[in-house]
Amino acid sequence: MPRASLRSTLALLAVLALPGCSNGGAGYLAGSGNAGGTAGAPVITSFTAAPATVTAGSPSTLTGVFSGGTGTVDQGVGNLPSGTGVPVSPMATTTYTLTVTGPTGSVATAAATVTVVAAPATPEITVPAVVAAGATGINASVPPQPGSTYAWTLTSATVTTGAGTPQITFTVTGAVGGTVQLQCVVTNAAGTASDPGTAVCAIEAAPETPMITTPANLSPSLSGAVPVTAALADSTGIAAVEFQLDGALLGSVGAPPYTFTLPATSAYADGQHVFQARSRDTAGATSPWAASVVRFASGATLPAGFTATTLPGTLTAATALDVAPDGRIFVCEQGGTVRVFKDGALLAAPFATLPTLANDERGLLGIAFDPAFASNGFVYVYYTAASTAIHNRISRLTADPANPNQMVAGSEVVDIGGMTERESISGHRRSRRRDSGSASRRSG
Repeated sequence: MPRASLRSTLALLAVLALPGCSNGGAGYLAGSGNAGGTAGAPVITSFTAAPATVTAGSPSTLTGVFSGGTGTVDQGVGNLPSGTGVPVSPMATTTYTLTVTGPTGSVATAAATVTVVAAPATPEITVPAVVAAGATGINASVPPQPGSTYAWTLTSATVTTGAGTPQITFTVTGAVGGTVQLQCVVTNAAGTASDPGTAVCAIEAAPETPMITTPANLSPSLSGAVPVTAALADSTGIAAVEFQLDGALLGSVGAPPYTFTLPATSAYADGQHVFQARSRDTAGATSPWAASVVRFASGATLPAGFTATTLPGTLTAATALDVAPDGRIFVCEQGGTVRVFKDGALLAAPFATLPTLANDERGLLGIAFDPAFASNGFVYVYYTAASTAIHNRISRLTADPANPNQMVAGSEVVDIGGMTERESISGHRRSRRRDSGSASRRSG
């Protein structure tokens, strides 16, 4: 055979020996570019919904990036070209599935969810119709809408706590005869804002603060029925005088003489208690509370070796006390100061002054010493934090080794914070009952 013909024959045999060349080579052509049967499968790079959270009926855009096939989306969306967005406007939270089908029938899938939230309702503000000029701690609220934020705007008043929440307190800055105007806008999780809710309060002169004439402040050893009398220089326009004992409402009296009688001290623990009274005018504005700190003694017997001693000094709305290992008595005042009795005398400088919100059942309410106080100087206090969100906390203070009658400046460490009033109120009442007993000193 000629050499040229031999070369041609060998080349033809080599081609026929290649894989996939049976049946005239059709299998080779079908498999071209499909090594192992996977190179031609569709691939989805991404499938997203933007924004992922929308208000009901608002649009979101579905976008898929893929190769190797044709894309379709369920839920009635239909064809989706790669890299092209398609709008959807679901009325409820919906998960969309992108299916990409390759030329050989192989498929790839991916899912994207559009979360739908309700449109925010126009908030309805609840607030007193009348407020007193200069009044603090006035409450205003709107019904909560889950997952939403709240923007408050006030004129002739400033927000003191609760900014960004459904309930705020505010201080009146406007003059008598003016108004406090409130506006609240609610924004849901999708960023949709409500129409503003509005309310108006009339500003009046604060009614006169009554004076508790009986029992006198620091009255010792009260027992039995106790009449509490509050006096006003002018009762014109006064609807009632309200009375409290230890922050709990006793009742109100609608006309002078403003006297409410506590039926029996035996219903309460012996020791220190606080009577309070305030006036309320016919428009609903209230005065600040007047207070009288007294001591109940319903016949309880002291243990052998103890005597009761009344310590001199004036305390303002005392709420709790504890005795240090060295005999000093630390007393909490509701307004945030911790006072110290040493050697039977009330020291002029407080141990600590804490920023607290002191009204009703709020304020500085509890104190306790660390078991190792003699060596570490730790004192624990329980109070309502004066911050944007009303909450109670337990903090640790450290006594100054150079002057143990005062705390080290900046030594406060929050041990437990963020307790809601509902979570802590029962513990506070138990603490108040425990701490209401008088300070007794070991004699002999």
